[in-house]
Amino acid sequence: MDQSTAPFESSNRAALVLPKLATPLSPRVILIKPSLYDPSEIPPIDFFSFAHLFQQIMYLEDDAFMVNGTINVIDIEGITMAHIMAMTPTVLKKLVIAGQDASPLRLKSLHIINGVPILEKLFSLTKKLLNEKHRKKLFMHTKDLSTLNNYVPPEILPVEYGGQGGSKQEIIDYWVKKLDEYGDWFEEDMKFGTDESNRPGKEKTTENMIGVQGSFRQLTVD
Repeated sequence: MDQSTAPFESSNRAALVLPKLATPLSPRVILIKPSLYDPSEIPPIDFFSFAHLFQQIMYLEDDAFMVNGTINVIDIEGITMAHIMAMTPTVLKKLVIAGQDASPLRLKSLHIINGVPILEKLFSLTKKLLNEKHRKKLFMHTKDLSTLNNYVPPEILPVEYGGQGGSKQEIIDYWVKKLDEYGDWFEEDMKFGTDESNRPGKEKTTENMIGVQGSFRQLTVD
């Protein structure tokens, strides 16, 4: 598995599964900083697909990963208009389907940190796409991370976020080594797929999800 490609390098920096846990029964924290990848070079779907590799390793190594669930923290500091425009209605739909309906993980909460007013519309749109259960788990925080610490203790956060969980570079190095160890496994796993024609029930595709187009047309940027 070649980790020198742009998607791998960006994912290693922009999406991190934090190695430490507050307690053995605590949710695993996933930290994402979209501004560290270039949407003109890497489509958002590709970025999140590569980031999913970290979760696959956790499925294999941590029996409690799916039981204890995850807390997703998205740092939007430095995000540009290019990042916002890359999150089209179709992309948002696919991410919601993948996270809400397809993933075996239990999302405990999702936190947007370093929020700015211009993103409130996008935040509101994303909440509309979620079902009521997941909508209650979505929070936005300002640059004051003290409110985030009510959900994520500082001892597991990177030092760059006022924590004691090691530096971001140390965590990146940890996952680079892990991805290298699982390189052969990923190569073999990519050989398999599904025959969607045999899937029972109604397909959950972007085409049969409704309600996003009208809401998205109301998203204006001053």
